[in-house]
Amino acid sequence: MKKINSLFIVCLLLAFVSPGNAEVKEKAIYLSPFVGGYHFDGGFNLDDGLVFGARLGYTTSKSTAVEAVVEYTDTALYETGIAASAIGYRLEGLYHFMAEKDLVPFLAIGLGGVVVDYPSGVEDDTQLVLGYGGGLKYFLSDDVSLRGDVRHLFAAYEKDNNLEYTFGLSFLLGEKKVVEIDSDKDGVSDKKDNCPNTPPGVIVDADGCPLDSDGDGVTDDKDKCPDTPRGVKVDADGCPLDSDGDGVTDDKDKCPNTPRGVKVDADGCPLDSDGDGVTDDKDKCPNTP
Repeated sequence: MKKINSLFIVCLLLAFVSPGNAEVKEKAIYLSPFVGGYHFDGGFNLDDGLVFGARLGYTTSKSTAVEAVVEYTDTALYETGIAASAIGYRLEGLYHFMAEKDLVPFLAIGLGGVVVDYPSGVEDDTQLVLGYGGGLKYFLSDDVSLRGDVRHLFAAYEKDNNLEYTFGLSFLLGEKKVVEIDSDKDGVSDKKDNCPNTPPGVIVDADGCPLDSDGDGVTDDKDKCPDTPRGVKVDADGCPLDSDGDGVTDDKDKCPNTPRGVKVDADGCPLDSDGDGVTDDKDKCPNTP
């Protein structure tokens, strides 16, 4: 049993240090063979034993699954050491946390039974069993994962509190391809699309929203000035503002309040053609030497 405990701990540690690259698959069938230890409470009069078996499961969604469990425990009578065995069977429901990660914790609850096969001369015992607990799945690839489980198995008639801990591998047998609807045909499925009514042909980001490459608040499909520098205020067309209408945009205009109709230079300031210090719009003698 000490070897089983050590191997169980090693597998759990591997789950934290091994690189993974997969997740829980929706609408998938999987098989999980396992081995571990089984602790019997006093009512069955049995020693702790080696348990092995398999789980056949189906993921009803990424978060939930249902499993059929069959297991065999090799044990012995507590007082005499004479060999005995137990066969367990349960139907369990699972709930996954962080189902899209490599390391997936889960909770489990189920109902079933256990049949104890005692030595000749001792009547076999069949018990109703309620099981609950949890575990970890760690995906090594799309189809294979490491798995560790712990269950408290309560035998109703004997009122025994048995404990089971197992580890093993889980193999994907097959999955139903889930067709994701993309109503606006932008390449992002409806359940991930934050902008569900994007017009046809518009390029979108990972959230399904139209791109705004220059970050000016006007999406690329409407932006008539697509390369506006960051931080420049723009109009509804995505072009830099020219508040005074002098032909020089606000971000370059050193004279931002030039009256309408006044001719300006490249800096947006009124011209002074004769250089006399009086701008042309106010100069009554425009050709002063």
